[in-house]
Amino acid sequence: MERSIRISRLSHLSTATGMATLVFPILAALFAVGPTTAGSSTILWRAWFVRNPTGIFMNALVTIIGISLQIWFMGVLYRFLLRHKSEMKMWAWIAAGAGILASIPLIVNNILLATVAVQSPPSLTLIGIYIKLGNLAFFQQLVSVLALVSVLTGSLVMIHIAGWSRWIGRFGLLGVGIGLLATVILFFVIGILLPLGAPLWGIWVLSTSIAMTLRPNIINQHLEPHLKSVDEHQPSPSS
Repeated sequence: MERSIRISRLSHLSTATGMATLVFPILAALFAVGPTTAGSSTILWRAWFVRNPTGIFMNALVTIIGISLQIWFMGVLYRFLLRHKSEMKMWAWIAAGAGILASIPLIVNNILLATVAVQSPPSLTLIGIYIKLGNLAFFQQLVSVLALVSVLTGSLVMIHIAGWSRWIGRFGLLGVGIGLLATVILFFVIGILLPLGAPLWGIWVLSTSIAMTLRPNIINQHLEPHLKSVDEHQPSPSS
């Protein structure tokens, strides 16, 4: 019984990892806020690294931790969707997989940021690579498209889960539609093809995490078979 209780508590704690979408960017900004990547020269960036290397390193470290927690939450989300809608396994897999793939380039970029921060003096070559990655249209488009795919497929599963906060699924589908419309408008107005998926994904993940954390009955429902199995195989104190 004690072991099943610990597993249940760990599962509930895991559902809260999606809140890292909101918490960790705020914490990271407290350490350092640099110039915008677009239009900033390599010299300006190097001066920023020289002034506050510790703060920049902590910014990157906190951001990496936050993104890692988001990846963990994608695993939690996959198990949650799968156990409630096993017949939609492919959609659940795509929702979690796209979210994980969208997070990896962001981790790589922040590892590069931390690497530059610990150098003395900062490498102009690495700073140039960091700036180019930030300005790279393909890099931004890839993250945004994957984020939209994650929200779309995850929302499609959520709207079919009985007893769940289906408004999150409807919000996700509405957000994807608005994001695609805004993308088309931006393309025709300023000629830039940039799917607006990352902000939507962050809000959707945060909403899902809060709903899962505040409704432990939903989590207990899909944990019950596993917890029962754990209790059955756990030796009794008398034995």
